[in-house]
Amino acid sequence: MEGAFEPKRTIHVSAVYVVPTNRQAGVGRALVEKVLEWGRAKGAEYCTLNVLEKNPARSLYKSLGFIDTDIRMTRRF
Repeated sequence: MEGAFEPKRTIHVSAVYVVPTNRQAGVGRALVEKVLEWGRAKGAEYCTLNVLEKNPARSLYKSLGFIDTDIRMTRRF
């Protein structure tokens, strides 16, 4: 039985950036799909990424099966 805190084989996408003139042309989707394909081939169980709440790319990530899982709390001094 797998424990909740056992390490999982995970890849992490640090950044995806598409120059503005090439947005809405499928470039970001192709990049992320290629990363997912590579991770699957390497035996990864999960892929994580960080995205700001108001980033329009969230709809792309959700369409690729990513779900919201963490809450990050911030406090101003």
